[in-house]
Amino acid sequence: MTSKDAIRMREYRRKIKENEVNKTMLLLKISKEEAEEIAIKNIRNKNKLYKQQQRQSKQVRNKSHKDNIKVGSNELVVEEDFILKLKVRKLVILQDDKDMWKKLSNVEKIIIDRMNTYNSKVNKQVNSKVRSLIQYLNKVKSIYKKLNKDFTDINVLTDTDTIINMLKDYKGRKDYYSAIIAFLRAFKDKKKYIDIYKNEMKRSKDIVILEQKNNEKTKTQKDNWLKYDTILSLFKQNKKYLNDKDKLLLTLIIYYPRRVQDYQKLRLHKNKGKKDLNYNYLNINKYKEPTTFDFFRSKSQEYEKLGTNQKIPNSVKSTIKEYLRSNVVNNNDLLFSKEDGTMFSTDGFSKKIRKLFKDITGKDITMNLYRHIIATNLTNKKVSINKRELISNQMGHSYNTNLIYSKHK
Repeated sequence: MTSKDAIRMREYRRKIKENEVNKTMLLLKISKEEAEEIAIKNIRNKNKLYKQQQRQSKQVRNKSHKDNIKVGSNELVVEEDFILKLKVRKLVILQDDKDMWKKLSNVEKIIIDRMNTYNSKVNKQVNSKVRSLIQYLNKVKSIYKKLNKDFTDINVLTDTDTIINMLKDYKGRKDYYSAIIAFLRAFKDKKKYIDIYKNEMKRSKDIVILEQKNNEKTKTQKDNWLKYDTILSLFKQNKKYLNDKDKLLLTLIIYYPRRVQDYQKLRLHKNKGKKDLNYNYLNINKYKEPTTFDFFRSKSQEYEKLGTNQKIPNSVKSTIKEYLRSNVVNNNDLLFSKEDGTMFSTDGFSKKIRKLFKDITGKDITMNLYRHIIATNLTNKKVSINKRELISNQMGHSYNTNLIYSKHK
């Protein structure tokens, strides 16, 4: 506080005291000295009461972080409008998480905060990844959208028969059940519904495990299955109809079949400057020759430790060089961004890959299905153990996982 501010504050307090003394003298018909003593006590009591009210108000605001959503009249109600910061309750934060967080409404932020709190208690985890919670939230929102229901109506999810019936033909329905369970945990008195979804998720998971154990194709896989050589032939015939960026993306996927996130977060690195560990990198040397991949953000990290210095195969080098000669890509730019330069969501990028496969094959082939086709092709052609291990490493999983991916029935 400056000297001028201090002088103004003293003058303000003097006037308050003087008014209080005059009122007390007038009211009680007492001397100025007696009135001054009483006035000072009154002022102190008022200040004490004001501070107490401020503390109580702060406690209410803090409590609202936990309990500011009520389930009443079948809808979510935000009791007060406030900005919930991303660093609540030890959420694990990375740059792309911050970008996703900024796009959420206040209600969505509150739900994420509650999901993090209650799911951490159930799973006994110290931290949750905010991107995972947002992905759960988006899956739940997609269910509401499909049913043409208002997202604020929490009781939509309590109609378990309708939800289960809707999800029965969904790809990856196990993930949708996980999302619903995580979402419902953010609200009290939903345990019986959570148990119903848990049982359904377990049933779906058991079916998948049995299919994997028997190397069976699912109905969806059977409907969209193509042999690897057929996909390769169709790609060579039809890639001329793709734009440069889509042709590069599908070339990488077909010849170097990583997971969706690995290419979603892929940046170009021109042998200069630091790398952000929130992203993956395609490295080129000073001669503009592609050299290696760095997969810092990969679902395969537990297997690969850090998927750095992955050698780029010759089968894709020429396409990369051709793309970089024809297009301006700056250092650290995303290679496969949206038109406005921002990164696709995981679901959005998955849909883009499916569309590209549909464009060249006419089949609804997902990244996961294509990886099964690759593994099956290796089994059918009886490739050597060394070669299969090399390709398994490129795919970001172990030799044994690659064998499980293979389908024979």
